[in-house]
Formats: sequence, C-alpha cells, structure tokens
Amino acid sequence: MKLRSLIGLILPFLFLACTTPADYCETIIRETAKTEKNMLNLGELIGKKEFSEVQSAFDEAKEEAEKSLEKLQSLKSMGDDDAFRAAGIDFVQAYVSLYNEEYKEAIEILKNAGNFSYDDGAKLSKLEDGVAEKLGSKKSILVKEFKNFVQKYDLQITN
Repeated sequence: MKLRSLIGLILPFLFLACTTPADYCETIIRETAKTEKNMLNLGELIGKKEFSEVQSAFDEAKEEAEKSLEKLQSLKSMGDDDAFRAAGIDFVQAYVSLYNEEYKEAIEILKNAGNFSYDDGAKLSKLEDGVAEKLGSKKSILVKEFKNFVQKYDLQITN
C-alpha cells in the first residue's frame, strides 16, 4: 500500500517535468490518442453486439479519459504558447463530458438490447447527434495545433 501511495505522489511530477518539446508533444499525443482509442474500442464492442462486455469497457474508458484529462491539466505549458496543450485538454474534456452524459445514457439503452424499441433507436440517434456536436471541431483543432507545435519546435515525426 505504501508503494502505491509513493507512486501516486511521484507520478504527477513526472508529467509536470516534460523538459523537451518532444517529451511534451509525446505526452499530449499519447493521452489524446489513448482517449480516442478507448472510445473506438467501446464502439467496436457495441457494433459487434457484445453487450456483456460493454459496461466494463465503458467504465474503463471513462476512468482512463478522466486520468488523461488530469495529466494534461497538470502538464505545464511549453514556453509562451499553450495552444497545443489547451487543444488536447479540450479534446479529452469533450470525451469526459460524453462519458458522463451521452455515452452513459446510450449504455443504459443498450443494456436492454433484447427489448429494443423504435423509441430506443430514436434516442440513440439523437445521442449520436449530440456526440457529433460535442466533438465538433475538437479533433481538427488538436491536429492543427499539433502541426503548429511540431513546426515551431522543428520536431521530426516518426511512428
């Protein structure tokens, strides 16, 4: 238990200590990509109608998004330009909001997949519209700010 507490105290400082533009960039990309990947995995389970696994995948994705948001918020800005970090925070914040609202409601509807009604389908369609609205241009802004950051700090992008 003491080791877990010690790790909990040290971990935030590791994220605060991104000393190079490459480390900073990697941290933001890693956390935003993880958030998006977890949502895509959740969507894949729903698409395959593996509803028994959806709730645990939802809970895990929500928790990971909240952790990623905390990491990005605790990250100090690199220089005088904070646009890339802010775009990452907005992107992940949108997912956290979706997990707390639209996705949560959709999961509740999908739990009753055996008794799925026309109204349930209409609700899911409306929730999907809400998702598109919340995400809106968040990813486009993130990509734009990523490109600006890479160019500003003359970073080379590799796989």
